[in-house]
Amino acid sequence: MDNFDWNTEEEVWRRVLAVPGPVGEDVLTLLGPAMDAAGDYGFLSCELRGPAREKAAQLLCRQRETVLCLRGILRLCGGQEPPRPCRNRERNTEKCLRNCCRRARQAAREYTSRTAAPDFGAAYQVLASRENENITTLLALLGSL
Repeated sequence: MDNFDWNTEEEVWRRVLAVPGPVGEDVLTLLGPAMDAAGDYGFLSCELRGPAREKAAQLLCRQRETVLCLRGILRLCGGQEPPRPCRNRERNTEKCLRNCCRRARQAAREYTSRTAAPDFGAAYQVLASRENENITTLLALLGSL
């Protein structure tokens, strides 16, 4: 019993109790809506005027970074991004904002649920925080119409 290594036992329990990390397909379920949101934010940045346009441009910039982060996680997981067909985007500004708000709330929930992942938990925490900022900005834009 004297040769028992307590550090090994702690490492084993950490692995046993750890939440499994994301798989390529799991990240793909996040990447599609993130890319759709980037397209909608691009539409809003062209459609809106004045300070609202600047806020929409900030949303677009943040969303592009989110898409790049998710693509990076996908690559590290060994997954490959399949080609995506173009989707028919909403061309009504208010409906687009409502859809974006709904999608951002869903993304924030998804990212928050993955913050315990051992490999990319910290990245998901940052993405969840960004989505919460996006929700606040989208609500302000919706209120300014």
